[in-house]
Amino acid sequence: MQSQRSQHCYLCPSTIIIECRHIALADNRNILANNIKQNCGNSCTVTASNTFSGSGLATSSSFEVPFVITLSDFPHQTGKSVTNLQLDCNDHPSGVSCQGAKEIGIPGIGEGFGSVFLGPFLGPKANANVDLDEFPGQTGPTDIPTIQLQGPGLPQTEPVTIPGIGSGVGTLVYFDG
Repeated sequence: MQSQRSQHCYLCPSTIIIECRHIALADNRNILANNIKQNCGNSCTVTASNTFSGSGLATSSSFEVPFVITLSDFPHQTGKSVTNLQLDCNDHPSGVSCQGAKEIGIPGIGEGFGSVFLGPFLGPKANANVDLDEFPGQTGPTDIPTIQLQGPGLPQTEPVTIPGIGSGVGTLVYFDG
């Protein structure tokens, strides 16, 4: 996971290119470019761009974001369920959106299927919609409200009800791509 202060700098003899790959950094790229210009003086050219932004300004149209779903406290569950998946993300004029799906195992309950839609991003914040389906004993759609994640690496825990199985909790978190 990259820190919010990290950036990729490619140094050329007279040129510095700042390529921000973090949603929160994308809006700060011009501030960073100006700081470098002040330190370098007129001896170099600074170009600032971002490849991962919710602002619609990105130069790259697709990337991946790591996402983790943790499920616990369901009736008959015998252990914590932690599922890592890669969300495929696209940057388009209305913002960044990401989606992905994967089989999820809940110990003591069985295997099912989870799908995630993440977006739009509002700075580092993003809405997450999760659907859990096809678990043994499941009798209807999962009741998980839209969850606003506060930023990369910041988990959000919410109640989850899987009809026919019962209620538990889900923790969602995304990380820098």
